[in-house]
Formats: sequence, C-alpha cells, structure tokens
Amino acid sequence: RLYSLAPDSPPQNLTAQSLSSSSILITWSPPPLINQNGPIIRYNLTYIGVTYDTVLRIVLIDVNETNNQLPQQYTIQGLSAYTNYTIGVSVATLNGSSVFSYTRQG
Repeated sequence: RLYSLAPDSPPQNLTAQSLSSSSILITWSPPPLINQNGPIIRYNLTYIGVTYDTVLRIVLIDVNETNNQLPQQYTIQGLSAYTNYTIGVSVATLNGSSVFSYTRQG
C-alpha cells in the first residue's frame, strides 16, 4: 500500500489529569488504523497556559527506538498553580501531521 497523505484524524480519547499543582498527566489513543495513512512516527504535544508569560510550548514524542513503541501518555511538569491550560496532541507519519485534538485542564 502506498501512503501519500498525512493522517486523516487526530489522536482520540485525549484526557488530562492533575497529578499535583504543577503537573498534569496527558493520555490519548491513536487514531483508527484506517485514518493513520502510514506508520505513526511521532506525537506532537502542545500546551499553553494563560499567565504572565503566556508561551506556547511544544513537545515532540518520538517512537521509542529500543522497542519501536510510541508512548500514549506524557506528564507535563513545571506548570504554574491556579492556571488553566489548553493541551493539544496530533499524530505524525512520514507524510505529515494530523490536526490537533484539544483538552483543557486547570
């Protein structure tokens, strides 16, 4: 099968769970296989909190080279207390990235 398109859909079941006042556990599921359009090589995670230093931060989560597995969770640390965060995750193949799934936490 020849893949030439970016994934048709973003990760599913995106959740955010507060672990402490400065960390959030993000979990997700990959898009359905039919919508992946090729092997997944990375998840792109972004988060932004509205604080005095409103900055968009980006985390790239690559395939684990030792077991060829992609993690489906990530803990964001060093967050500001009493801040609402918007978190987004997209999926990437060699052909590009999907749109983002979003959730809010705070």
